[in-house]
Amino acid sequence: MSDTRWNFWSLSDAGTLLLCHNMCDMRKRIIISTTMKKTNKIIPLDVRGTTKTATELTSQELEALQYMKKCGKLDMVNVQKQADMIKRNEYLSMNPWKISEPKSDKFWRGYIPDKSKPNGRRQIKRTTRKGVEDAIIDYWKKESDHIYFSDAFQEWKDIQELIGVSGNTLLKYKSDYKRFFSGTDFEKMDIRDITSQTISVFMIQTIKCLNLKPKAGAALWGIINGVMKNAKINRQIPENPCEYINTRLFQKHYDKSKKTAAERTFSSEEANKLYQVLLESEQKKPTHMQVYAVELAMMTGMRVGELAGLYWSDIDYENGILNISKSEKHDRVTNEYHISETKNAKERFVPLTDQMISLFKRLEQVRTKYNITSDYLFATTTGHCTPRSISECARYKCAQAKIPVKSIHAIRRTLNSRMRVNGADSVTTAALIGNTPAVNENFYTYDVSEQKYKKELIRKASLCG
Repeated sequence: MSDTRWNFWSLSDAGTLLLCHNMCDMRKRIIISTTMKKTNKIIPLDVRGTTKTATELTSQELEALQYMKKCGKLDMVNVQKQADMIKRNEYLSMNPWKISEPKSDKFWRGYIPDKSKPNGRRQIKRTTRKGVEDAIIDYWKKESDHIYFSDAFQEWKDIQELIGVSGNTLLKYKSDYKRFFSGTDFEKMDIRDITSQTISVFMIQTIKCLNLKPKAGAALWGIINGVMKNAKINRQIPENPCEYINTRLFQKHYDKSKKTAAERTFSSEEANKLYQVLLESEQKKPTHMQVYAVELAMMTGMRVGELAGLYWSDIDYENGILNISKSEKHDRVTNEYHISETKNAKERFVPLTDQMISLFKRLEQVRTKYNITSDYLFATTTGHCTPRSISECARYKCAQAKIPVKSIHAIRRTLNSRMRVNGADSVTTAALIGNTPAVNENFYTYDVSEQKYKKELIRKASLCG
């Protein structure tokens, strides 16, 4: 560099303003690059631990800054003054009302927002314009410095999307937020003011107000804990208040009422009526593939997505097994279907029974007669069955059979419960229908034994000889 004596004010206005703007944000540190290039130079900006660059300074301006820094000629006092003025003007520009000059009483006047007032604003009177400006700046400085729970939730949800959380899960987060938080004082709280007590009170109030069951309560807790944990990672708060909360305290407030076994499973009579309607439907309309899918569900307890995702190649006649390794999922965001892994991400094998083999043979005949070439097990010439169409078919056929309308999941529970009543252990039945033993025991096992069977058990166990 030549020995030219650069003066700070030889920088262009744009270069000076850029430097001032960078200084205005106390979260940023300006670091003059020590590596010079022949083209435009960069200023790395350290923002919350991440490096960003700005190329707005010209080579001459950056060269001047470096030279003045080296020679001690950089007048940072003047730069700071300009930076402060820029920041003041930014805060003042946030206010929608003008400042009025003194009249007879010699007071300058202005307004700031105030929701407690009928017109939504509060008047400020000071003896100087600067006094009014200071009050306005103080209000907007505090207001703009807030990190509301609603904003922190959005930031957490964005992170979930970046790390690959499915569209359906993100949509669930959005709907749960609307259900639990929208319109509440909690969502408007600054996360730095949220304590373990605040969260506990909000949790209990929401559980009671919405009459939440434990599963919904877990979703509510999951969002709060996720948001606060993310805020701690981002150093917006020093610690996660959720870590000091004993969630067992919420248990007594949940709605723990449950549907009866009769409401969640099929009785023998209901199952027989449904099965007869399915067989009749197959005779009347052989290409109604959803009917065959419901029939296979009654034989295997498969999930609706697993039924839709079955290929012909999944049937292994030689080894006598049905391979269940896929499930068709519906993306509610894009409204598209795609093949994915099963719910527990595990492959399982179900032994082929005579009933199942008979069903597959009938399907093969329909496939040949109507020239269906799809690789999917349940398909027509126009496409394969979706999970939704199979679910709707099950409900419609219940109505046709004149029995209470129940779902494919009710079929799963019934099949599992029947196996348990017949003496099968929880581990085996869980493996057959694709659950963990704990889930199988707590949510899929019901007393479906007939009264005649129970009467015989009591008779045999009687202590009266």
